[in-house]
Amino acid sequence: MHLQSFDIEKELDVVNGWMQARDLYSVSRETLPEIGFIAYENSLPIGVAFLRQCEGGFCMGDMIITNPDAEPKYRDKALNLLFGECLRVAKARGFKAILAYSLDDKTIERLEKHGLKKSPFTYLTITF
Repeated sequence: MHLQSFDIEKELDVVNGWMQARDLYSVSRETLPEIGFIAYENSLPIGVAFLRQCEGGFCMGDMIITNPDAEPKYRDKALNLLFGECLRVAKARGFKAILAYSLDDKTIERLEKHGLKKSPFTYLTITF
């Protein structure tokens, strides 16, 4: 398995196909962060992860999704590689912290294994 930078021209439709298969919203080139990675097993795209740069030296883990048709062992490996790469890049770029949220218990558990800590704060949002 290998990682590469996300190429929006080639891979946006792939990610939107995964989003549709999971009954999630589609994303546009305007909404995706600049820092993104995609994992491939041979030529099969397996998963993506992005870092969204925020003010104050922080970044946010964003748009972490896998190919629903890929074998679970490949999705698992891809997520570990993607999270590791996000951590490496965040440190290299001098971010102070990565902020992340998830409703998925397995994703939370995986992020904790990579060193992220649960916050005592409740995450709130509003969509316009």
